[in-house]
Amino acid sequence: MFRRDFFYLGFILLFMGLYSCSVKENNSVKKSFFQAGIRYAKNFTLRPKSNYLELQILDPEKGTVERTYALISDGQSPRLAKDIQAISVPVKGVIALSATPIGMLHKLHAIATVKGITHRKYVWNPTLLRNIAANRVGEFENIAQLNAEKVVKTGANVLVFDGFGSYPVVEDKLKKLGVVCLPNYDWRENDPLGKAEWIKLYGVLTGKEKMANRYFDKVTKEYTALKKQAIKQPRKRSLVAGCLIGDLWYMPAGNSYAAHIFHDAQFDYQEKNSKGTGSVSFSLEHCLNVHKTAAVWIEPGVSSLKSLGRLNPKYRFLDAYSNREIYCYSHQANYYWENSASEPQHVLSDFIAINKGEASAKKLYFYRKLSE
Repeated sequence: MFRRDFFYLGFILLFMGLYSCSVKENNSVKKSFFQAGIRYAKNFTLRPKSNYLELQILDPEKGTVERTYALISDGQSPRLAKDIQAISVPVKGVIALSATPIGMLHKLHAIATVKGITHRKYVWNPTLLRNIAANRVGEFENIAQLNAEKVVKTGANVLVFDGFGSYPVVEDKLKKLGVVCLPNYDWRENDPLGKAEWIKLYGVLTGKEKMANRYFDKVTKEYTALKKQAIKQPRKRSLVAGCLIGDLWYMPAGNSYAAHIFHDAQFDYQEKNSKGTGSVSFSLEHCLNVHKTAAVWIEPGVSSLKSLGRLNPKYRFLDAYSNREIYCYSHQANYYWENSASEPQHVLSDFIAINKGEASAKKLYFYRKLSE
């Protein structure tokens, strides 16, 4: 799973095509731009209603509807059931308490809509950093104890947070004050294109759905072409991923986003048959036994071999360590967390280059070989 919380775990982290309507750039609800529907994402849907667009956020564990929202254009006033929350679009502003929405809004030239983040130390986007420095963007580091009044003062009407099945304690208060809480489950998608497809939701929220669709179509085309190219390469190098956290080594589960990209890059990932879409954990002894001869190590959580050796001297027993074939994004972690979800083609291209043994700094986009 590629999200900030799981950086320290090494990795944590098809619906039928739905013809759905969207709010056009002129703010009128007309014919949908989503002619291809939501093709890969499993954790949200968009459905056209008579005078609004219905957004459903799905529980990643059960596949059932967790929350339903009505995305409503100016001038529309539909009657809604009590369990449906209204969001006026285009949104006035977004509190983004996870990194991937920031990257997606940047792709849509809508970074100005970001009115709040967790903490500036987790931000890469230069424009957003300038806005934070100018006090135009609030910081909400303690998500468990959000200050509702501070949220409202930002002018945002949507608060996006990483969903774990629970909601901010102040959700009811925020709702009364005109701020809707929206869980983000892109990190629970197991298909790289499904994760990237969440940009369509931010396109609707910001009134830039045409741009979102064009961007996603481009990503899909590039990712698919790279995947086909990888199938033709002659060798499959063995791969170990993740690192020790305490006494356990966490790796991507067999149905996870990360394992999906490993497969598409034609790596031989020994844990590919493990259950789950998040992470699985093993003892160090298991890893030294099963993965000792792995040719490549991805995601050790640090950027240098020296740091890695200090974390646990037993890492040296892995062939990938001895052969200096270890790669991570930790030299630019904030950039990775903001942008990798919406740029899976670049993650895949990095893995293909690493698998081929052609992973020079010039050829890699997100990743780098660990320095000495």
